[in-house]
Amino acid sequence: MADRSGPSTERNHEDGKGKDRLFEHGTARKPTRPGRPEAPPDPMTLALAIGSAALALAMVSLNFGRYSVPLTILVILVAMVSLCLVVWDRRSREAQRRRYRIVLNALEDTATPHLVTDEAGHVVYANSAARALLDDDRSPGAMPILSAGNPGSDTAQRLADEARLTGLARAEVPRQTPDGPVWMRISASGLEGWPGHIHWQFEDISRERRREAALRDQQERLVAFMDQAPVGFYSVDRNGRFLFANATLAAWLGVSVPDLLDGEFHLHDFLLSAPVDGAPYALVPGGAEPLTADVKMRGKQGRVFQASIAQTVVRDADGAVVSTRSLVRDLTPERQIREALRASEARFQRFFEDAPIGIALIDHASCLTEWNRAFETLVAPDIDLLGRPITGLLAERNRETIANQLAAIIDGAELETPVEVRLKGLPTEKIGLMFARRLEGGPGEPSGLLLQFIDHTEQRKLEAQFAQSQKMQAVGQLAGGIAHDFN
Repeated sequence: MADRSGPSTERNHEDGKGKDRLFEHGTARKPTRPGRPEAPPDPMTLALAIGSAALALAMVSLNFGRYSVPLTILVILVAMVSLCLVVWDRRSREAQRRRYRIVLNALEDTATPHLVTDEAGHVVYANSAARALLDDDRSPGAMPILSAGNPGSDTAQRLADEARLTGLARAEVPRQTPDGPVWMRISASGLEGWPGHIHWQFEDISRERRREAALRDQQERLVAFMDQAPVGFYSVDRNGRFLFANATLAAWLGVSVPDLLDGEFHLHDFLLSAPVDGAPYALVPGGAEPLTADVKMRGKQGRVFQASIAQTVVRDADGAVVSTRSLVRDLTPERQIREALRASEARFQRFFEDAPIGIALIDHASCLTEWNRAFETLVAPDIDLLGRPITGLLAERNRETIANQLAAIIDGAELETPVEVRLKGLPTEKIGLMFARRLEGGPGEPSGLLLQFIDHTEQRKLEAQFAQSQKMQAVGQLAGGIAHDFN
């Protein structure tokens, strides 16, 4: 397009109605590749004419006496200059045509649609990609994205007017297709030296639009996640004014997010014990960065809660504070859970210690790990039991039998009935009924046993006394019978 004659097409103006106008409702002739440009009067012809005149003057000058030789030399010089001009013009025009063909071939082969309209809005050039956007043979010439009746036509006219005024205009418009809308970015730029001519470019940005939509969707999901997260997020500037806060933190503080961000509230307004000499964004005096601190916060409704805040201070290249990035955890539920767990453990410990039966835990090696007071009283209240083998507390007479039974239970056997054991209690031996249950260890941990002992010593004494009384009664009856027989 370096030739100032500009690109052209064989337009049909016989009807005088301008049916090839880009923005009219009527259809236009389908543009094709442009031919050679219409050139202004050829400088070569002009140079030849000057040369011919110079030769004529040379011939005439032969009759001018003493002036004939200088005139002849002058005319010959003029002719030589004219000849040089002819050669230079021919080469420059050939180079111009070569550049023109290179530009056209480059535009023709590009995948981006390009077209040119003149000052009247007629399409004077369209490359192959632009021709692919033209209507088919039944309605040739009209660009679907720019045709009258299409939502993009008004935009195209506005872009053309703006490009003529400012030199460049852009817009993004949808094009309706059977597969859905296709988004096009239209660029209109004026052509220097060609008043009213517009160079149009069309770029399909549907994929870019889809990426932007997917990115917006992800951002909205992230915002929704952060807004409803079980922890609070906030950011304050160097003056302690809130730049960002999620809905969770705003609910804890008893205010709405817009109210928290309007500049009225500062971070220290919600700290129960704000650092007096600290920066407006600081949590504790002279806190290190990054900082994690447990602080008490108070909402606008008066609710006080313990919070753990992890905060990082963002600084610019000069080291000045820009903002903070802070995460807040309300420790109230955690403390409630810990208190409930502590209370439960205390209740279990009381139950364990105050149980009327002896309870002991042994590991896989049958060594004692835990026991209650009843068990300690049952065996030996004054000796250290931790780590002592349970078999060492048994009487010699049934120690081996009980040891074998405990080993079998650890290996997975079931103890269907309680076992009577004799314990080396002090000062006398004690008798007990032992119940044993296998305890599964955690991952990688061996199993242990839960042992329960019921003191059976008194019952055995009563049984022995009863048996003795039965014997005495039998002896008495026998003696009475013998006496009766003697009488």
